Amino acid sequence: CPFAIVELPASPAEVGSVLTPAEVAALQASGANATGRAQLKDGDEVPDRTKMVAAKVAAASDASAALRANATFEQGKGAYHAKRYGEAEQLLVRAADVWTRALGAEHEKTLRAAHALALVLKKTGQVAKAEQLSRSTYVMRKKTLGEIHRDTLRSARDHSALLAETGRANEAAAVLRASYDAQKKRL
Repeated sequence: CPFAIVELPASPAEVGSVLTPAEVAALQASGANATGRAQLKDGDEVPDRTKMVAAKVAAASDASAALRANATFEQGKGAYHAKRYGEAEQLLVRAADVWTRALGAEHEKTLRAAHALALVLKKTGQVAKAEQLSRSTYVMRKKTLGEIHRDTLRSARDHSALLAETGRANEAAAVLRASYDAQKKRL
């Protein structure tokens, strides 16, 4: 690729929130065009300051995307409750992808989207995918949130229901028993 692309945040307010006026001017001087892209020819030396500005811009873009993913997630939940499962799947995949990139795979929001997506996959008959995602979400929530966190308990409940519906009652009972025992220890 003959050019390196540096994305700017979507709005001037976002630019102003992470960059000083001097940094904005420096980025614009580097060749940023009206679409917010700066192009550097192959072999051009990228100044350290420009690299730092680009990193700030990328962080702002990730934060902005994470905020937009909140709305996408809520739309996905709405589509699920309205029984528009295909639409829900697309929206939840998008939210999970953005949150994974912006916040990390172990973040509470990312796990919330994965949990909701597992429920959608189950409704659309993709039981194997649903079971795999449900299990990994449950395990990750236990690790990051703890065994008695409300989201972990929700994952245990839904994962065990999925196991029971697929004829694996013993596994389902084991998941529920582990959750019950963890709560009992706390009391």
